[in-house]
Amino acid sequence: MTIELHIDHLVLDGFDGAAGDPRALSAALRAELARLLASTPAATWRPARATVLRGPEVTVTGPAATGRDLADAVYRAVRDGR
Repeated sequence: MTIELHIDHLVLDGFDGAAGDPRALSAALRAELARLLASTPAATWRPARATVLRGPEVTVTGPAATGRDLADAVYRAVRDGR
């Protein structure tokens, strides 16, 4: 099975560069999101199309940890169909 997830825009309010290198944050987000998507049986998903998904607050602690936290927020929103 192939899973395709397209994120056209990811808007991060209030970061002011505190997350560090945007490329490192992006790489961490992609890697963690791929891991999470691959680890969940497709039968448990409630897929939906959404134009805007609003996630929970994420604590900025550095690019790797912040990327993982953002991936988790996106994953939960997509998985739950919200």
